[in-house]
Amino acid sequence: NLDSSANIDIVKKMVVAFEVMDSATYRSLYADSVKFHDNVNDMTLDQNVTVFNYFKSNGITVKVEKVDPIWEIVNKEASPNGVTNFVMSFQHTIYKKGDKEVKVIVSVVNGIKDGKIVEEWGLYDSKPFMDLMTQK
Repeated sequence: NLDSSANIDIVKKMVVAFEVMDSATYRSLYADSVKFHDNVNDMTLDQNVTVFNYFKSNGITVKVEKVDPIWEIVNKEASPNGVTNFVMSFQHTIYKKGDKEVKVIVSVVNGIKDGKIVEEWGLYDSKPFMDLMTQK
C-alpha cells in the first residue's frame, strides 16, 4: 500500500477536474475504453461526462471538501483486465442547488494502467443527491 504516488496524483487531478466541471482534463485522465460502475449503473466515458452538462443545466455545483483517506494498492498479480494498481479514496463532496445543499461521501476505486484510469467503481448514498436534483 502506498500513501503517495503518481497514480494517486491522477485521482486527485480527476477530482479537481470534476469539481470545476473541466471535461477536457477529466477525459484526459481516463482511457477511451474505461468502464464506470456508478452504484449499480455501468457506463462509458461519454455517458459519464454527460453528468457535467446535466449539473450545469440544472444549476448544481460541486465542492469537494476533502479526499481522505486515499491510498494505492499494488497487487502482485494482475486482474483479468491487466490492472495491478488500484487507488482507493473517500471523496467528501457537497452538491448545491440554489439554497439547498447535500453532503455525500463517495467511496471510489480507480483501476489504473499505463497512466490512465481504466476502470472506476463509485459507491454512495444516492437518496440525498436525487432529492436535491429533483428540487425546483
